[in-house]
Amino acid sequence: MARSHKTSLSAVAMRMGKAVNAMMPVSEQIWKDVFATVGVNAHGSWVIKNSIQVRTRLNQMNAAQATPHQKCQQTYDFSTMYTQLKLEELKKVMKKYVNMVFAYANKGVGKKGKKLLRVKARGALRSPWYLKTAGDKDNVKIVTPERMMEWIEYLLDNLYIQVGDTIVRQTCGIPMGTSCSPFQANLMLFVYELEAVTDIISKTDILHEERRRTIWKLAQCTRYIDELWNPLISKRAFMEITKRMYPKWLALGEPEHEGNAVNYLDMTIWWDGAEKKWRSKLYDKKEELVHKGLKINKFPHPESILSENCKCGVITSQLHRYNVECTRNQDFISAARKLHASYIHKGYDVAKVNKYFNRFLLRRAHGREGKIRVCLKHVVAPERRNC
Repeated sequence: MARSHKTSLSAVAMRMGKAVNAMMPVSEQIWKDVFATVGVNAHGSWVIKNSIQVRTRLNQMNAAQATPHQKCQQTYDFSTMYTQLKLEELKKVMKKYVNMVFAYANKGVGKKGKKLLRVKARGALRSPWYLKTAGDKDNVKIVTPERMMEWIEYLLDNLYIQVGDTIVRQTCGIPMGTSCSPFQANLMLFVYELEAVTDIISKTDILHEERRRTIWKLAQCTRYIDELWNPLISKRAFMEITKRMYPKWLALGEPEHEGNAVNYLDMTIWWDGAEKKWRSKLYDKKEELVHKGLKINKFPHPESILSENCKCGVITSQLHRYNVECTRNQDFISAARKLHASYIHKGYDVAKVNKYFNRFLLRRAHGREGKIRVCLKHVVAPERRNC
C-alpha cells in the first residue's frame, strides 16, 4: 500500500476528498430520480458508507416482506480493483460524474448564475453549494467543474512512489494510501451502475408489476467500495446484469459467498424462514484468525498511558456497533457479554467497566436494558468473583 503522508499531493487530495463528499448527496438524488420514473422508491444508491445503511435495507425488505430468490443471496468482491484501474478511463468517468453533478445542482437556477462548491481546508461548511461566491480565501476554495478536473488529472498524472532508493511513476491503478483513492474508485463504479440501471429502467414497462418489482429488488443491493451484496435477485440474473454493467477489465466474477446466510462487512445476514424476517448479527473476522492460532490484541491494556475515556470509550463504540448489527436481543446480548468478559480478563476494574455499560444502556439501548443488566451479573470473570 502506497501512502501519501506529507507529500505534494496531500493538500489537493484532501480538498478533492472534501469536494467529492459534498457532491455525493447530489448524485444520490440523481439515482433516486431515475428509480422514481417507474414508481420505485430507492432510498439510496448501491454506495454505502457503513453497516447502518445495510441495516436500513434489511428494515425496508422486512417491511415489504421480500424474500431471497430460492433462499440464495450472494456477495461479490472486486479483489484487484485498485491495481487494475485504468487511469485514462478513470479520468473520463470522473469527468462525466463531475459534469453530471454540477448540471443537476444547477437545474432550475436559470439566469441567476451558477451554483458552485466551496470547500474548507479544515472543518466543513453546513451548505457547501452556493449561488453567489467570492474568490478563494485562505481556508476556503471555490470548486468549479473545470477546477475539479484539473485536480483529478494532476493527481493521477503525478502518482510517484518511492521503493527503496528508486522512484517510479504509477501508470495503472491508484495507490490505496492516497486519501481520495476510495472516493474515485467508488464513484467510478457508481457511474457504471447508474448508466446500467438507467438503461434497464428505460426499457421497463411501468404498468408491468413484476418488472417493477424486479427494479425494486435491484435497488436493495449495496456496495461498500469493492464489496457487493445482492440479497434478492437470482444469481444468474444478477451476474448477467453486472456483466453488462462493468467493463471487461473490471469483471466481477463468481460470488465470493452465497446461500441463505452470508457474511458481509462485519455482519452475518440471513433470511429467517420461521419468522419470515431478515436477520443480522455481529461477524468478527478476527475471531476466525484467533481460532487458527493467531494472537490478536484487541483492546488497550489497563495500565497503558492512554486516558480512561480513551481506553474505556472503546466499550461504548463497540456497543453502538453491536446495536446496529444485531437485529435480535439474544445476539446483541451475546456480543455484549463477550465484550464485558474480555475487559474483565484484561484486568479492568469491574465497577468501571459496568459504569460504561450502564451509561450506554441508559442512553442508547432502546428497550434492551433489562435483559443485558441480568446478563451482566453472570459475566464477571471467576477470578474476580473470588477476590
